[in-house]
Amino acid sequence: MSQDIIERLVETHGEDGAVPSRGDWATILDMPGNEPIFILNLLAFEPQTGQASFGQYLHGVAPAIAAAGGEQVFFGPAGLSYGTGGDTRWDAAMLMKYPSPQALANMWLDPDFIEAHQSRGDGLAKSLVLVIPAEQARI
Repeated sequence: MSQDIIERLVETHGEDGAVPSRGDWATILDMPGNEPIFILNLLAFEPQTGQASFGQYLHGVAPAIAAAGGEQVFFGPAGLSYGTGGDTRWDAAMLMKYPSPQALANMWLDPDFIEAHQSRGDGLAKSLVLVIPAEQARI
């Protein structure tokens, strides 16, 4: 079952680095199936139109997030960012919670999500996504 959904995800979204790869999906879907997962997004917007495009993305994916049982835990500006390893500038952070890895995968195959997802890429200069199983989260 997992292999079939992974193939559908890769056929639909590709593996360009801005979306989970085949191996990433295998890791995600191998996480405990009855436990929530958290998705932490670090976002740097394109200078002119980034926030507007990302706003279109959020509006477009809202029905798919709701259908998957997902919820936005936090979204807000990144007031300060620092660290090692190069460019550490981030404009915003977003923390999402999904009821299970399968719910996340199903959302990525939802037609509303697929249609709106292009606006995410149009709005972002860069992003970093961390997938955190609930068993590792301390909220």
